[in-house]
Amino acid sequence: MKSKIRIAISIFSVTVIIACLVQTIPKYSQLREYNAIIEKAAAAQNSSQVDLKAATPDETRNSTADEVDYITTQEYKDTQNWIDAVKERSNLLKNGLTSDLTDITKTVFNHITEISAKPDDENLITECRQYMTDEYFTRFKGLEFERESYMVYDIKFSDLDKDDITAYVMTRSSKQFRFFVTYSFDTNKSYVISNIQQIIAEE
Repeated sequence: MKSKIRIAISIFSVTVIIACLVQTIPKYSQLREYNAIIEKAAAAQNSSQVDLKAATPDETRNSTADEVDYITTQEYKDTQNWIDAVKERSNLLKNGLTSDLTDITKTVFNHITEISAKPDDENLITECRQYMTDEYFTRFKGLEFERESYMVYDIKFSDLDKDDITAYVMTRSSKQFRFFVTYSFDTNKSYVISNIQQIIAEE
């Protein structure tokens, strides 16, 4: 009896093992096929990347002969310089250029208020030098100002895309003096005042 049970268990075990093998072999074959497909796809992708690099030189980046010739022209260089200048000015504006120029203007015009009261005080005049180009400071020293308040009441900027920036300035004086102020870039001082021109109202 026991031997019959053992034989039955053995037959059952062998049947289970055969059934597992029957199910596993096709899946193993499919897995090998999938691996082969993946390897082919990877090889094709690497080949296309190599071909793309070979067809795209760094210097021309698929440029035509005409485009390469244009890149060497003065017009292209001028345009590129203009683009770089605009980007630089844009960055300066984002970093508070107009606020800096406003502070400079208020400081200089406050000094002018003091100079109008004490025109012979050389120290007051000299303090303005750091906020001006050297060329304009030479002219500024010879200017005469009516005794009044030159504190800034309003300031509006224009020509922010030009080499020289301009501002319209109105003072707090009873006469409300008006000026055009020009700012230029100085390699040692950044943007500073390069001209102050009073606007004379027509009578």
